Amino acid sequence: MKILIIVTLLVLNLSAFAGGTSEDVRLISLTKKKQHEHTLVYKSVASGEIYTIELSYSGLSYFFKARFLTQERYDVSISLLTQQLVQDKIVRLGWFGGGPCPIDEDKNIYRSDALEIYNEGDSKKEPNVVYAFCEYS
Repeated sequence: MKILIIVTLLVLNLSAFAGGTSEDVRLISLTKKKQHEHTLVYKSVASGEIYTIELSYSGLSYFFKARFLTQERYDVSISLLTQQLVQDKIVRLGWFGGGPCPIDEDKNIYRSDALEIYNEGDSKKEPNVVYAFCEYS
């Protein structure tokens, strides 16, 4: 019984440590501003609100902290978002920690400085989900 409790607590702690969440969204646009900088506009299915996220990759920020967040993974994530936008269907979008950093919360404008794709394994929907990071450590 003690082993079961310990394993359960460990699993709960790992879930809390991961700190990620995702939601259903409809992608509205993905605009390239310059190399490795994009603007993503989407509508939350749950709230109906429209959000703008300024996407970029900050290699210097992640070189020493979270080395798994690379320029290549950002580029692959942008490719997936582009494909999902063309498909014009509801997809999932996620974030880690506190989510994208606010630029202007009143106008729902945020920024992200890294992207990564995670497989959420939902057989009813696209299992690959782009997650946004901002000042992640």
